[in-house]
Amino acid sequence: MIYEFALDPSLVAEWSDRREFQRYKGRFGIGTARIMARVPKKHWRRLVWEAFDAKHRDDGPDQQRRRKVLTEILVGSLEAGMSERSCLDHTLWPDTAEREHAKRPFRALLVAGGTPLGPAGLPTLRDPDFDQDDALWSPEDGLVDRTPDAIVRALAPLLSCAASLRFVDPHFDPTKERWRRSISALLARAVERRESHAQPKVELHTCVTRGRAGRGAAGMNKEEKKAKAAELAAKFQGLKEWIPAGLPVSVFLWAERETGQEFHDRFLLTDVGGLQFGKGFDFEHEEKGRKETVTLLARKTYTELMRSLEADAGTFELLQKFELIGAHRIHPADAGKRVSGRR
Repeated sequence: MIYEFALDPSLVAEWSDRREFQRYKGRFGIGTARIMARVPKKHWRRLVWEAFDAKHRDDGPDQQRRRKVLTEILVGSLEAGMSERSCLDHTLWPDTAEREHAKRPFRALLVAGGTPLGPAGLPTLRDPDFDQDDALWSPEDGLVDRTPDAIVRALAPLLSCAASLRFVDPHFDPTKERWRRSISALLARAVERRESHAQPKVELHTCVTRGRAGRGAAGMNKEEKKAKAAELAAKFQGLKEWIPAGLPVSVFLWAERETGQEFHDRFLLTDVGGLQFGKGFDFEHEEKGRKETVTLLARKTYTELMRSLEADAGTFELLQKFELIGAHRIHPADAGKRVSGRR
């Protein structure tokens, strides 16, 4: 899965020495299991430079060389795939990170060696005292039970920090509870404990020429595709009651091109990385004991998939795009418990 780490500005300041940065280069960002968080968003870069200046103020000519190295790291290696926390207070790091952890937990705080210890029990990785095999840094992932609680729990670290969420499932059926309650549970977890200004941008992408008891792209003319899209769009209106109240969700209805790429696999694509699902976002009853395989997407694959879901990419044909405004006031803790009803 993908986890979020609060990144100590004082540790980043030490990366002006490239040898210090090598320990982490390529170990976080899109295509890895680790997201580095700017906490607090507004002041984090300033804190990095304050820590740098405090340590290298008297370094003379070497200071400019170090400053250039650190600038390159901040603009390049740390830019793609970082999350942000817009804290409203002005307390110093790591106090701010600790407060944010209490609201929406990080996997761990990644701190410099001289950073004061936080409260007992707060997960912390202290440079350079941990190695790449540390369970906090490199947790083992296995199969996930295909139940609401299990999948939401497995995805919670990503759902709680991503600024944008694209759910891609060619078979998504808004009339069936196993899909409705999956989205209800996943989105309830995504908005939990977020301020109104930090709600995620959510999209649902599905296909009208795939797995809907009809002919595929090769057997449907343009008017038939439009009619199928209109029928499906009407069905999606009932999904509003399963989306957290006030949350906008953009729905994209695509069609495959006759000689183009298949709209086949299932993904969760976010601004900080992506995951592939073996079966999709519809849940099973717990007694069936079925498992879901979730795979981390490599950066190149992620980039290509993100591009393919843009209307001007030409990979698929966009038939309809519309917005649903959530009207469901279910408590997030109860979102995964709706297991009864017609399937």
